[in-house]
Amino acid sequence: MLVVDNLAEYKNICDGPIAVTLGKFDGFHIEHCKLVDRTVELAKEDGLKSVVITFLDMPSSLAKTTKYLMTKEEKRIFLKDKGVDILIECHFTDEIMHISPEDFIRKALVDALKVKYVCVGENFTFGYKGAGDVEMLKEFSKRFDFCVQIEPTYRLHGNVLSSTAIRENLKSGNMKAVMEMLGHDYSLYGIVTRGNRLGHTIGIPTLNLYPAESKALPPFGVYATRVSVGDDTYNAVTNIGIRPTIENLGDKNIGAISVESNILDEAFDRELYDEEIKVDLIEMIRPEEKFNSLDELKAAIAKDKIKALEILN
Repeated sequence: MLVVDNLAEYKNICDGPIAVTLGKFDGFHIEHCKLVDRTVELAKEDGLKSVVITFLDMPSSLAKTTKYLMTKEEKRIFLKDKGVDILIECHFTDEIMHISPEDFIRKALVDALKVKYVCVGENFTFGYKGAGDVEMLKEFSKRFDFCVQIEPTYRLHGNVLSSTAIRENLKSGNMKAVMEMLGHDYSLYGIVTRGNRLGHTIGIPTLNLYPAESKALPPFGVYATRVSVGDDTYNAVTNIGIRPTIENLGDKNIGAISVESNILDEAFDRELYDEEIKVDLIEMIRPEEKFNSLDELKAAIAKDKIKALEILN
């Protein structure tokens, strides 16, 4: 998949009709995935390139405090796996914020992208203050000879899907509800780093990663998970948090939020330092706790492993 930094760069790379879908796409829930899948399908049917346009940044007043359901890197991995040909990552600049709906269609969709198909949801809005809507898009499609594919609003248990609802369930640790709305597990990606090897010392080795600061996380706690390493997937139990029990053992990363996964396959003995892994969060087992001793911690982890296997098998 080709990743392009902005529309101006795209014009220098690709010249031809495309199928495109566009939006903020924070998290890629079920309705978003339907748009991407339809875009890829239309492109393949007509021998076109499939293109997704997403926005990297929120307005500067919100950017520092916003936590994303998917980081930029995670979106790239997800869309590549979906079969998308080109991802255009647009920065949310003042120019983008204030462009009129008419100019967006003419300058972006027609002149820059040369669209043949535009796939959007029925509530899609665009342009300054969201003044453009699906009806305007259909009207201009006749003038500029492109097709608009409208995906009906997806309702789950009678409710419209939204990133807000997903965040609320994530905040409470309801991973089943999060997965149901996304249509896929909530995942954390990262590079395995070296810790203080306490896990090896107490017989519970872990794969440790540190999530991006911009990544939205569930409550600190212990989770039944599946860890993917390349094409291999393993059942695991994962702690997300600050490891309060070992705060006095000299770990240089104490206080940092870590994701530490113990693979439940006893035959697993791979060293994965500096390799990328994916951790799918399946179900929360318990909140993170501070124990009085390592023996108490080991006993709790033993129970966590039993519970995780019950959930995952």
